[in-house]
Amino acid sequence: SDLFDVVSHARFAAGVSAALAHRMVEELKRHADIFPEKLKEAISLGGFPLWETALRRSTLGAEAGVNASKANPSADAILARCVDFVRQNETAIQAVHELEERTFQVELSRASKQQVWGITWAKAEFEKRRRVVQGVVAGSPAHRWNVEQEKSGERRLLMKAGDELVAVNGLRKWEEMATFKDLLAARLTFVRESGSEEHAKSSQAAGQSSSGGTDILSPPAFEKGDYILDGTGSGWWGHPSGEWLYSKSEAVYFHSATGKLFME
Repeated sequence: SDLFDVVSHARFAAGVSAALAHRMVEELKRHADIFPEKLKEAISLGGFPLWETALRRSTLGAEAGVNASKANPSADAILARCVDFVRQNETAIQAVHELEERTFQVELSRASKQQVWGITWAKAEFEKRRRVVQGVVAGSPAHRWNVEQEKSGERRLLMKAGDELVAVNGLRKWEEMATFKDLLAARLTFVRESGSEEHAKSSQAAGQSSSGGTDILSPPAFEKGDYILDGTGSGWWGHPSGEWLYSKSEAVYFHSATGKLFME
């Protein structure tokens, strides 16, 4: 949090009386709910310069602390600005922290580029240049990740229908994330949509799988050379079976019978 970075910096505590530092720390504690869990813990444990200054209050005595506070009106102004900032930006700060709570990372690896990652994308969202999970293919690296998280009790790290891919190895642009197809190992950053449980249930009712337990579709690898380029200039390559299409530019397979997209 930018706010915590400011108030925990040594320069913020410079020249602040022990009594005023104590008031500031108490104010931070009262507003601790707007911070993520890790910062709440940091505020509680202390150890930053402002907190250390506040500890000296007990050695100065209550009267000395009051006098020091009165002798430093500029510090009072700093506290007032700090409180005003929190109050005026509480909604925005809360929104940022809620987004952080819904963001998680996935570490995937595969033996070769011929093995699909096993993530299917919602076609309508993909056409809007958004990679939103539709399902996970059984037996794939993505499915293996989900199984491992399920066993370890880390259910919030499961890839589910509605989760949006926002970064691949820290790269966030649409074209940059397409490099996923060329990797053998990748760190994927997802944001879970609000109300994702309802979304997942509706997807499962339509025959999709949010955890990959029942989806057994897997496209024939493009590298095997069976695909034929569409002569109309659409950019799609068709498989002789008539069930699969492949886009080299987007590195995705399309299953015509189900309308599902598979990332390579």
